[in-house]
Amino acid sequence: MVNSRTIEKLCSDKQSNRNSSMKTITMEEKAGNLNSQEVNLASHQLYLEALVQVERYLLTFNGESECYSDILQTLGSVCKVSRVYVCENHRSELGELLMSQKAEWCVRLLGRNNDNPSSQSLSLENLSYEDFFPRWIELLANGEPFSGIVTDFPESERKILASRGVLSTLILPIFTQGEFFGFIGFDNCEEAKFGNPQK
Repeated sequence: MVNSRTIEKLCSDKQSNRNSSMKTITMEEKAGNLNSQEVNLASHQLYLEALVQVERYLLTFNGESECYSDILQTLGSVCKVSRVYVCENHRSELGELLMSQKAEWCVRLLGRNNDNPSSQSLSLENLSYEDFFPRWIELLANGEPFSGIVTDFPESERKILASRGVLSTLILPIFTQGEFFGFIGFDNCEEAKFGNPQK
């Protein structure tokens, strides 16, 4: 027979089950947050170790591309990107600021169709910032890193980056003795996304 005590008991049991379910969800969320925090902490630790290793390489750096290779491999591995490369600045005979790639590291051989001239990668040798990357010189010379999805970039930038199979990129300026020396690029050729350049 149903009486007021039975109804109270049923309502109490339902509320108890709801509270129990909510507690379970909350505990699962907390566990997920802890796992996420642990992953972030481990990732942060890897970045710090890589920076220490890069600093060691830089202390003995004499401009040789061999040292660049060690630095780029370390950075590429920890950042989990497709390609890392360094471009240095120099001037043309007319005084125009140019960039030239000095070293590159790739996670694997990036597929390029060498039989199709339209798919040939455009070289990063003696490229004019003014003609191809006017936005870059403005940002980089002011010490500003940037990242983005290549399809969102201006056409002159898109043409060169797309020819290299780049879907998204992160560009960091390099300064030596207070002068804009060049930049380091982190290319993602697998997916069109990149995080915050401040990270």
